[in-house]
Amino acid sequence: MKDKDYLKSEEIINASLGGFMGKTLTNETKGIELFHTFKGAKTFAPLLVAPNIEYIRIRTDAKIPEFDSIVELNKLRKIVLEGNLTINSLTALEKFPKLKELELQKIFPLLDGLKLNIEKLEIASTTLDKVSYLRNMPNLKHVSLGNSVIYTNINDSTDFSAIKQIEYLYILSRSLTKLDNLKVLKNLRSLWIPANRKLKSIEGIQEMNNLDVFAFYRTDVKDLSPVSGLNLKYISGGETNIKTLKGVHLKDIIRLELNSTLLKKFDAESMPNLEYLSLFNTPLNSLNELENFSSIKQLSLESCNDISDFSILGKMPNLEILDLHKISIPEDTLIKILDAPKLKIINVEGNDAIKNIEPNSAITKARERNIHFCYKNREYAEFMRNYDKRFGTLAYYMHLFEGDKNKWTYLSDKGFHV
Repeated sequence: MKDKDYLKSEEIINASLGGFMGKTLTNETKGIELFHTFKGAKTFAPLLVAPNIEYIRIRTDAKIPEFDSIVELNKLRKIVLEGNLTINSLTALEKFPKLKELELQKIFPLLDGLKLNIEKLEIASTTLDKVSYLRNMPNLKHVSLGNSVIYTNINDSTDFSAIKQIEYLYILSRSLTKLDNLKVLKNLRSLWIPANRKLKSIEGIQEMNNLDVFAFYRTDVKDLSPVSGLNLKYISGGETNIKTLKGVHLKDIIRLELNSTLLKKFDAESMPNLEYLSLFNTPLNSLNELENFSSIKQLSLESCNDISDFSILGKMPNLEILDLHKISIPEDTLIKILDAPKLKIINVEGNDAIKNIEPNSAITKARERNIHFCYKNREYAEFMRNYDKRFGTLAYYMHLFEGDKNKWTYLSDKGFHV
């Protein structure tokens, strides 16, 4: 590889700051990743030879220089600072006119009072317990407090008024037991508060009238009724203690995930637009109530082994994708299920009731109706992965700040799994 072509890729991995000279960085360089190898660097100035850099990621436990030396990088849009790094000041960040995204960890107190135009911020630190540091960031819309491995100390005393304009909030904390202080977030459209067994109630959610997305999986919430009447489109409440949906009315809900809950029947009052329903690994023993939810297109009942009557499934008028993984269903019952008029895909992997799938009258009927009949190990997962790429599924997720904020994209596009 010629020197002039070196490091032209979108992201530069394992690079040493001391090695960046004019011949190695070019106008085409868009992103750069600096790891432990640049320990001891006194300036970021060598990066100025690549004026079109939009993204810088630094991961180190060393002290790094301040960003004053590269304020001329006026196309910089995103900075990620990881590890136990230290820096004297972040004041120079105010001088980057196009900076929109910032991720950092334990140095978050240096944000205090900074006037930034960023729209997206992630802080992952076990000592984070307040958000008043962010009071001078009027364009902030998307805030993540914690990540998949780092819990914060956000708690019931945390005042959120400094960021009351935000539209997306993710909180990972084991110190938050109620939602009362979140009521000031009147513009919130997406709220994620997962993996917190101290959260036992979602009272207060009623006042968040603009919410589209609400995720509270792996909590000890027992009652879903506070969401009734909201305009939510997506709820993820798996691995909770919900036993009933009585009185729950959600006129706009499209996707509902209540996996590994305590539901024995789907007794919600009304969900006229529900298209995706996932109830796998629940003690569900009746499907009769599904007759009232004719809009369902995708249904997961994996490991729901207490169900005795599956006949309603063959009558669901809009059902397209049905997951019956790890359920023992006799062949004659499967044949009746295949009567569902719009069925395209059915998964019966792990069905002990069928010993010899080939030849089999159920699979013969599926082929006659052009229904994809998944029965081999991992066949369904592989098929759906390709199906997602070609046609998309009904796995919707509202992303607010990656383009059009009213645009729906497929869940798999962002790699979310809940």
